[in-house]
Amino acid sequence: MPDLPFERRPEPDVPPPPPGSWPLAAVAGPSVRATIGLQGGPAAGRPLDAPPLVGVGLSLVAIALYLAAQLGLQLVAALLLVRSGLMDPSALDPSMLDTESGGSGLLAIVVASQLAGLGVVLLFLRVRGIPLRPLVRVARPLGRDLRIGLGLGLLAIVASTLIVSLLVTLSGSEASPEQVLTGGLLETPLQLTLAVIAAVVLAPVAEELLFRGLLHRGLRRRLRIVPATALSSVLFAVVHVDVALSQPLALVGLTLVGVILAVAYERTGSLIVPVVIHAVHNAVTITAVVVSTRLDLDLVGAGVDAGLVLVGSPR
Repeated sequence: MPDLPFERRPEPDVPPPPPGSWPLAAVAGPSVRATIGLQGGPAAGRPLDAPPLVGVGLSLVAIALYLAAQLGLQLVAALLLVRSGLMDPSALDPSMLDTESGGSGLLAIVVASQLAGLGVVLLFLRVRGIPLRPLVRVARPLGRDLRIGLGLGLLAIVASTLIVSLLVTLSGSEASPEQVLTGGLLETPLQLTLAVIAAVVLAPVAEELLFRGLLHRGLRRRLRIVPATALSSVLFAVVHVDVALSQPLALVGLTLVGVILAVAYERTGSLIVPVVIHAVHNAVTITAVVVSTRLDLDLVGAGVDAGLVLVGSPR
């Protein structure tokens, strides 16, 4: 039966750009061109690697589970360590981060909570029957994704820092974002290692899966690219509660980073690219903090300091 002229055909999840319209677009292979139905049968027009069950509701539930698992484990771990006598209660004070025991203990809890949150999300997706491979979609050659991510990651940190610095300077505010990983730690090799694992490895993987692989994809099932990108980027920014409370203007920079991440995922179709962008952004921020601390330099003023925000740092 032919399609009626007034029938609206559903848009595929995160449709790839037309060939040649974007020099960085991934080339779809035979597996991408294959099609399946909602129950696994043939259905023309739905890519094999586009999970039919990813929606906005599922994405928001996954994000809530991730945050709840993180906060829940942090609270339980801190309570158990204090009650067992393995950790001094004063070590849980952020002001104690510049001590070896305080910083290392808190960072260890942060890493464990991130692993727990990611594990809960992966279990949730498995229960709901959402495959990971279509969400990640590693393009070949992988080196191209890495180079794109590196370049856009440097662009993201420069652009967000400049914009936030300008806004903070114009507003006259001297407040800096209060974040665990940028507040007076990284004094020992153990602390630096834990900070890198938390901010450069776990946060990019978990948050890009949640905010790009799930949320942005779910929004694109209903919205065009501009409103979908705007919504996913704003939600990505405001979930960083510590930044919002200590320096609200820094949320502008986080939103801009979110836009870059969403556009990169939209145009390349590979989650590897935003993960690398995210990791590079946080790595540069940590490097700036370490250099300014070790060399005792005023590397950052009030505005620039506010612009150096870790994307996905612990709450």
